[in-house]
Amino acid sequence: MKRLPRALIACCLAVFLMSPVGLMAEAQDGPEQESGEAGPVLSEGEVEEVSSEKVRAPDLDFFVGCWQRVGAEEGSGEWWTLPAGGTLLGLARSVREGRTTGYEFLRVEERESVGLVYIAVPSGQRETEFPLAHWEPGLARFENPDHDFPQRVVYRRNGADGLSVRAETLGTAEEPPGGFTVDLRRRDCGPVSP
Repeated sequence: MKRLPRALIACCLAVFLMSPVGLMAEAQDGPEQESGEAGPVLSEGEVEEVSSEKVRAPDLDFFVGCWQRVGAEEGSGEWWTLPAGGTLLGLARSVREGRTTGYEFLRVEERESVGLVYIAVPSGQRETEFPLAHWEPGLARFENPDHDFPQRVVYRRNGADGLSVRAETLGTAEEPPGGFTVDLRRRDCGPVSP
C-alpha cells in the first residue's frame, strides 16, 4: 500500500474538517509532527495483556460524559453515552467564531468476529471503521492501516478529568508515525432540557 506524504496529509486535514477522533482538525500548519506510538511506557509484566476480542463496550466507560476541547471555543468537544446494548454512542462538534464548523457521529460497537470497532462518520464524509488493536484500563487504541488518515486513533484517560485523543499514521520503515493530539477536560453536561 502506498503511503501519503506528510505535506499531503496536512493539506487534507485542512479540508478534512472533522477528524475521526471526534474533534475538528483545525489545521493551521498541518498536523503536529510527533513520532512514536501513543501509550505509556510500561515495563514487561506491568499490564496484563487482554485480547481485543474479550474487551466489551463497558470496558470503555472512561469515554462516557461531556468533554470540552482544551483551548477551543465553548461547545467544541465530545459527548459520549453510557455503554448499553453493546455500544457507546458519541457526538463531536467544533465551534469557531460562534459557528459550528464541523461535527461527527461516533460509535463503538461490539462485534463477535473482531471485538470492539470504533466507527466515525465525519460531517459530509463516509463512515470509517477502526477495529480495537490494544486495550488496557484507561487506554484504547483502534487501527485501520488501509485508511489514508488517520490510521490509528487512541483514547487515553488523563487523571480524573482529562482525556486525550490522538490521530496518527502508522508509519513505515522510511517514515515514523505522525499526527496530532487533542486534549479534553470533563465538563458539566448541562440541563437535559431547556
